[in-house]
Amino acid sequence: MSETFAAGRSTRSELLDAEEIDPADLRDNLSDLRRLNVLFGGVDAARRGLQQFRLPLDRTLQVLDVGTGSADVLVALQGRPVRRSPSLRLLGLDRNAEVLAEARRYAQSRGMALTLVRGDALRLPFRDRAVDVALCTLTLHHFPPEAATELLRELGRVSRLGVVVVDLYRSKAAYVGAWLATRVVARHRMTRRDGPLSVLRAYTPSELVALAHAAGLPGTQVEIQPWFRMTLVARFDEHQRA
Repeated sequence: MSETFAAGRSTRSELLDAEEIDPADLRDNLSDLRRLNVLFGGVDAARRGLQQFRLPLDRTLQVLDVGTGSADVLVALQGRPVRRSPSLRLLGLDRNAEVLAEARRYAQSRGMALTLVRGDALRLPFRDRAVDVALCTLTLHHFPPEAATELLRELGRVSRLGVVVVDLYRSKAAYVGAWLATRVVARHRMTRRDGPLSVLRAYTPSELVALAHAAGLPGTQVEIQPWFRMTLVARFDEHQRA
């Protein structure tokens, strides 16, 4: 294991990255991920990141969630909005049609209707500064460095106020924690295999800062969160990007 971390991030593919996944396996895996996201702070980390963007009381905060998965973060935000924002306009994007179908089912089961778009995270189908904040939760580690830089650049391009990225960070302790959490909480083999591998594929905080700088994101800060997560917040000058 020491050699694995010394060699840097893993390039092995996760099962969730496959072009075709059995629909039943996908549903069970996404259900596991929703549970893990709530129990281990993914939703709260996203909410705390968004709270750093203040708007006048008569403004709606427009948030685009890139790599939305089953849209559990958006559902949670809509159910308990971000403090200091009177209302939210939430959009979710994912490249996988089956994932988006599951996102719609999950949102409808919670009595919510979300705007969901199929698209490529590296070529976002939105104009420049189309939304206030671009959010990306537990998605960046799926991309190698060059693509991760392009993803961050795209998040910055489509957002007016800034970017929030929440992800795991790579460490021995995080790997052990992911292994234990997926054995205790997860029910599906995909989650139990992909969870620890996600840590091996994740970036360290210093690597994330370097990726953000390469992507040209200004005002970037990275904070360590509980349960081996980190949050990157890049805040832009609103007047310069109006």
